[in-house]
Amino acid sequence: MRKIKSFIKMLFWHIFKICKIDDKKIVVDCFNGRGYSDNPKLIAEAMHKIDPSYKIVVLISYVKFDSIELPSYVKKVRFGSIKGIYELVTAKLWLGNSRKFYYTSKREGQVYIQTWHGGIGAKKVEKDVINTLSQEYVKYAQKDAAMIDYMLASSKWQKDVFKRSFWYDDKFIEIGYPAYDAFYNSDREVIDKKYRKILNLDKNKKVLIYCPTFRDDESLKYYDLDFEKIIKTLNKKFGGEWVILIKLHPNIASKADSLHYTKDIINVSNIDAIEELEIFADLMITDYSSTMFDFAIMKKVCYIYANDYDEYVKQRDFNLSYDEMPFPIAKTQKELEDNILNFKADTYSEDIDRYLDKLGLFRNPNSSEDIAKFIIEVIK
Repeated sequence: MRKIKSFIKMLFWHIFKICKIDDKKIVVDCFNGRGYSDNPKLIAEAMHKIDPSYKIVVLISYVKFDSIELPSYVKKVRFGSIKGIYELVTAKLWLGNSRKFYYTSKREGQVYIQTWHGGIGAKKVEKDVINTLSQEYVKYAQKDAAMIDYMLASSKWQKDVFKRSFWYDDKFIEIGYPAYDAFYNSDREVIDKKYRKILNLDKNKKVLIYCPTFRDDESLKYYDLDFEKIIKTLNKKFGGEWVILIKLHPNIASKADSLHYTKDIINVSNIDAIEELEIFADLMITDYSSTMFDFAIMKKVCYIYANDYDEYVKQRDFNLSYDEMPFPIAKTQKELEDNILNFKADTYSEDIDRYLDKLGLFRNPNSSEDIAKFIIEVIK
């Protein structure tokens, strides 16, 4: 049955090639249809703001299709549908942050901008962990890389990673990183009011967000923190009343209900706007997620809890040394609590700046608009 569906999709792809490419159509694919967010959304919105004649089409999965609300000028189409294939085949520009599927084949005259998901990130991915990838994924990852016209890099360091491990060594956009714009420019008071209303939180509550990445086996057993103890530790160190937001990676967000929640331990895995949640939060705990660097850009405190560090190193390894990072690192609950209690803020900001300079971060608070202008010139 799967082979028949694949054949039908590829057949329609070739049939639709007789249709003309629409020079004003942008097709956005975020996390293979999981929503409208991240760099592709920010770039598409900036292009539409510069020139409202650009038409934005977003591919949304069947599961999320009815629950996703979009601006009136944005059209949503089911990811993987015949209609979705038509939109891809006839669009001038593809904006995506994950690999295109096996049936995708770019036409002459189309432009494909790959933004990837996550800027600076510690863990190895793609070719660097090829032994953990299926042969099927490697095959279409290589095909995807061959179609890319420009890849977006957040830093000199990330550009080097892409050149080494993404089967891609061509043109890069080195203007900034749209997902980071919000960390420079957002009205934090507006975001604070928005999420206190959504989450029904008192204005005096302080917020810690827990953002672990996923494991290859998609197990939840590593998310074993005693959050009640963490709240008590936060109260002791920083004072006030604390709540913890749990934001699981999109790959395992559907399993979030399996964890334990209370009025002070809240599941936000169904909220796509991770950047807004990060701006809203006062502190963060993560493990190997690139969100740690989002917090670094905002000069906010991030704690690392890596209880399976030794095992994870064997499976994934890292592009960055955890020993050199500016974040307090713990492998046990006790170490994490001690790191919270013993945290010294006086040198943290300077350590963060030195580290980001070392990575060659492309600092640009208006990168969405600048990249949009660059792409408009490219597709002309």
